[in-house]
Amino acid sequence: VASGGGSLTGGSATTNASGIAAVGSWTLGSVAGTNTLTATAAGLTGSPVTFTATGTPGAATQIALSAGNGQSATVGATVAVAPSVIVKDASNNPVSGVTVTFAVASGGGSLTSGSVTTNASGIAAVGSWTLGSVAGTNTLTATAAGLVGSPVSFTATGVATTATQIALSAGNGQSATVGTAVATAPSVIVKDASNNPVSGVTVTFAVASGGGSLTGGSATTNASGIAAVGSWTLGSVAGTNTLTATAAGLVGSPVTFTATSVATTATQIALNAGNSQFATVGTAVATAPSVIVKDASNNPVSGVTVTFAVASGGGSLTGGSATTSASGVAAVGSWTLGSVAGTNTLTATAAGLTGSPVTFTATGTSGAATQVALNSGNSQTVTVGTAVAIAPSVIVKDASNNPVSGVTVTFAVAS
Repeated sequence: VASGGGSLTGGSATTNASGIAAVGSWTLGSVAGTNTLTATAAGLTGSPVTFTATGTPGAATQIALSAGNGQSATVGATVAVAPSVIVKDASNNPVSGVTVTFAVASGGGSLTSGSVTTNASGIAAVGSWTLGSVAGTNTLTATAAGLVGSPVSFTATGVATTATQIALSAGNGQSATVGTAVATAPSVIVKDASNNPVSGVTVTFAVASGGGSLTGGSATTNASGIAAVGSWTLGSVAGTNTLTATAAGLVGSPVTFTATSVATTATQIALNAGNSQFATVGTAVATAPSVIVKDASNNPVSGVTVTFAVASGGGSLTGGSATTSASGVAAVGSWTLGSVAGTNTLTATAAGLTGSPVTFTATGTSGAATQVALNSGNSQTVTVGTAVAIAPSVIVKDASNNPVSGVTVTFAVAS
């Protein structure tokens, strides 16, 4: 044997009567291709004589990946290298003419030339493989029935295209105490036209209203397309705060987040309305006295109990225990003044608060005149033809015996 790795029997032979010498047998090597054998007789012209034989592959027994695995491409695009497999016999020689079927296994993409026959090199390649529209893993299989290694699986990664849109992800509609940070840092998600998250996009966060502050105002989207502000601290005034997230050129930009800042613990109480009123004795003042309760930053505080009580003047009230509203206001139900004309006072108390108790003053005025009576100058004695020393006078009062001014009284000599 000269080449090809085969073997023989009867390597030493003697020519017969016809001058012929033959090797016993020549078995070709295991590798497909050219094999050579020599026949040598020393000293003879033409020696050695060379024989050539071609070893062809056996039946296909195995299939394996050849090229095109582990690629990446934009979603909806074709991978650069068409996936291919190689088919071999038991001696690892490539086998031509074997049909291989390619099929999309996951990811929703598509292919061309899904049924392919191996070439002289044992290779079969799909026409093309276009990845699906969703970013992530795509898989393709190559199947040849009965072969070891079938099906062969190819994996490719679909990556998002250019960012086209931005939307709210988390952290909207929160509440926090004034001057503190919201629990969840506001975040947005950036996607391409196929709704795949896009990384590496710069998003700028900024306080829009409410006077708060933030950290990490410039953020870059991560592999999930998410960008979050570092922290958002609400302003010192209770109420609505807003934050914006902007990415230039994207649909939905800017995204607006809203949060509500709520007052801290109540620290102070003050008069709100209903002081210095006038009303007829025994009637209720027109405006029910009310107080406002605030925290240290002057934000109204709800849910605080305020106790109203008559302090002077002898009147009465309803709704003496009141709770502050969302505006921090608590009002007595009604305040009816006493029956005596003059000053009436009412107090509003909330334990522990600066300004407590708050005092309201109202003036009770006389009612309509109902009675007249002698006041002075009766039963005098004087010389005829002269004036009495004390000018006679009467007093006019209402039903509660309060003096009433402005009533016309006509005096006349009776006898």
